[in-house]
Amino acid sequence: MERNPRNILVSAIACSPVLGSEDGVGWNWSLELSKLGNSVTVLTRKRFRTDIEDYLKKEPNPGLSFHYIDLLPGIDYTGSPSLLSYMYIYVWQLLAFFKAKKLVSKASFDLVHHVTFAGIRLPSFLGYLGLPFVFGPVGGGEEVPAQLIKTFPTKARLKENLRRLSNKLVRYDPLMWLTMRSATVLGIATKDCLSLIPHAYHNKVVISSTIGVNACLSEYNQRNNTDTIVLYAGRFLHWKGMHIGLKAFAVAAKKNPAMRLLMVGDGPAAEHWRAIASSSDIEDFVTWVSWAKKAELDELYKTSDLFMFPSFHDSGGMVVLEAALQGLPTLCLDVGGPGMMVNESTGVKVAINGLGEDELVDALANSLLALTANKERLAHLGRSAKSWSSSQGWGARVRNFYFSCGPILAKSAPMPIDRHLKIS
Repeated sequence: MERNPRNILVSAIACSPVLGSEDGVGWNWSLELSKLGNSVTVLTRKRFRTDIEDYLKKEPNPGLSFHYIDLLPGIDYTGSPSLLSYMYIYVWQLLAFFKAKKLVSKASFDLVHHVTFAGIRLPSFLGYLGLPFVFGPVGGGEEVPAQLIKTFPTKARLKENLRRLSNKLVRYDPLMWLTMRSATVLGIATKDCLSLIPHAYHNKVVISSTIGVNACLSEYNQRNNTDTIVLYAGRFLHWKGMHIGLKAFAVAAKKNPAMRLLMVGDGPAAEHWRAIASSSDIEDFVTWVSWAKKAELDELYKTSDLFMFPSFHDSGGMVVLEAALQGLPTLCLDVGGPGMMVNESTGVKVAINGLGEDELVDALANSLLALTANKERLAHLGRSAKSWSSSQGWGARVRNFYFSCGPILAKSAPMPIDRHLKIS
């Protein structure tokens, strides 16, 4: 059914057509909303201006326009979590509100949507523009269980405990309280975020992943490895869980020596993880590769047999989608975004409720052994993962989210939701 296009104001402090992570989320949600026939106006930072304008020269899009906001030239503290970065984000959100207020006074908008940063601990003030306000989906409510934080090195353990404290304070943060109170829809990336939202606002909640892929049609690549190749790819961060993954691999490799582990990436946990490989006597089984280009990583996905990603609190888990797109099944923990995405047809997820380190190592090792002992099952899971990934495109993600938002928006909007958004 043809529906009237509407004017949507998007706030995306991170928004780039050439970068991944949060920057890619901001860009793809804005782009897909415009592809649905809506007129989309995006508020973002000047640092993305060149990338955006270069893209639009090659791919003109009359339904997509941008306004660039910054504090002062050369000031940008959003590279990594810190007090300065949080201060920058808060001030930027205030500037975005005042810019949005000017835009709303000059043009008619039907909806305002905060897309990035997609964090449950970061407020937005756009709910006070007098328009239906969609906040999210946001993540960040996922946590490492207390008994497993003990397995982290001291500095990482401190960071995780501070993060847990920060999450507990979300319900009492006056700025987050105002954000949740003013929102028409509260989008959250995983069910873990629900506990951070006051019960009175649960009727506003829609659960949806923030991430998608640019799906492409291609044949499944049959693996012909003599040994079973297990791949990890991503940042080497302690909360990514590969200190547990390496220990599990060591246990499994003693029973099935025809396994190899490929570790792709780098980061603060590298030294710790290498030490575990050494002390577990699996150095000859593990190959370490620093950051790979996307084309190189895609080739590794295509030629590996299993993707292992035991992350404790990824709200998204883009690498799981990327692996599935190349026909690679995933072994993960049943938490966060990966736990929501992976099912019995596309991989295996291990529950961690109440498990200590040794128990979790054994559970992962048993799953590794069961999977690597049956190449036919791995191939079947890989084909299913590839088929599933075709339904995880950015366009489908945005359409499905707004479809779920429909009943909530309809209650607050002055006209039925199907006249506010073109969702086809």
